[in-house]
Amino acid sequence: MSEDPGAPGLAVVDIWKFDAGLITEHWDVKQPVPDDEEVPNGMF
Repeated sequence: MSEDPGAPGLAVVDIWKFDAGLITEHWDVKQPVPDDEEVPNGMF
């Protein structure tokens, strides 16, 4: 990855639903982590 080492990066979540051992659904969310100035209490 050629991203700036000081950059906040991405927050990524994958959610999987299984039924009888098989994946039946998948959701994902990707969002850039905002700067501290935008979210003073932090994203996490």
